[in-house]
Amino acid sequence: IELKPKWGFLPRPHQTRRGDGIKLTHCRFCLFQQLKVAEGKWVCPSQYCPLDLFSGDRLRMRHALYSLLQTPQNNVRVLKDGTQVFKADPNGMASEKSWRCLVESCEGCFGAPSAEDDAYFLHLPEEFKQRCSTSLRSLVDIIVNVLVDDSDRPHHLFDRSPPPSFSSLPVCQASSFFSLTEKGALKPFPNSAKSGGVLNSVRAVQMLDNLDIEGLYPLWDRLNGRIAVEPTLRQQWEIDGPYNSPRWAVLSSSLGQLEVPKTSQQDRTSGSKSAACKIEDVTSAKHGEDYSVRKLREFIAASTAKDCSVMVAFRAYPRGHKPSGPKTICVPAGNGDLHVDYRISVVDLDIKGFDRIYKYEQEDQAIIRHVKAK
Repeated sequence: IELKPKWGFLPRPHQTRRGDGIKLTHCRFCLFQQLKVAEGKWVCPSQYCPLDLFSGDRLRMRHALYSLLQTPQNNVRVLKDGTQVFKADPNGMASEKSWRCLVESCEGCFGAPSAEDDAYFLHLPEEFKQRCSTSLRSLVDIIVNVLVDDSDRPHHLFDRSPPPSFSSLPVCQASSFFSLTEKGALKPFPNSAKSGGVLNSVRAVQMLDNLDIEGLYPLWDRLNGRIAVEPTLRQQWEIDGPYNSPRWAVLSSSLGQLEVPKTSQQDRTSGSKSAACKIEDVTSAKHGEDYSVRKLREFIAASTAKDCSVMVAFRAYPRGHKPSGPKTICVPAGNGDLHVDYRISVVDLDIKGFDRIYKYEQEDQAIIRHVKAK
């Protein structure tokens, strides 16, 4: 399974003043979906919201995975024995052929879905439920259990410092999960997952972006102006690498200091003047070039993590056969437990470099213009 988890957090109140605070309640992925549909890239917005997958709440994670299957776009692929069996069409949806291939590939591989899945499955759209086989639902069960089990394991990013706590991640108000909880149909089960593993590590790197593009862009613009006058500064500052140099390696020391923003209702509903002042303070001329270059490196690393892929490879064993690998889990199923041996890793780590920052700023402005106009 290849997942592109995307951007897994909301900015803090002091990081944004655009859009009257909408970026504090709606994640970047969901806001960008509206613009992409308006521009004709996708026929409809994705049902998926990254904050649900990153939440650590088993119910929200399950909702995220089913949402990816309903509107895969380029955010999920499934392969069996190295052969691709599920991906989106160019319009971002799954064709009947692709869906049939996925269902047939799952048949006979897994058991019946769990009671946990039964409780959630009732709330899916009828048309989608009719397309889901019991084996496909068991596949979702397995992925949820793998991600939760992985979260209880240390990750090499945190060899020198403990991972931050990612509990109580807010629900994005654009998420379809938000409407289900508002109606009282579903209630989250917080803190199902722990704070280790690959997903939390990916989000920790993403959170090196602690200025948002609104705060980072003025720093970039200033540095870009200096480079235009003195081109050798680009190499001197190691903006384009080497990425294993001490100047880049020092970023890892920041990971243990990260905190998840605790956004109050007042912060979410007001585009406060104090927030604007803080942005101006952070990007003011009193910060020297060393500060600007460091924030730039952090943003580049964060942007790379926002567009990476998580690969989950696993093998389900027959009933009665219990593997003894280092990453083996027992998945509850409707007709007895299923044993699964898995591996999980991060791929697609091509650096999102210095020159992309202008594009990110233009995208952010376009997103806010579209949302405000709408």
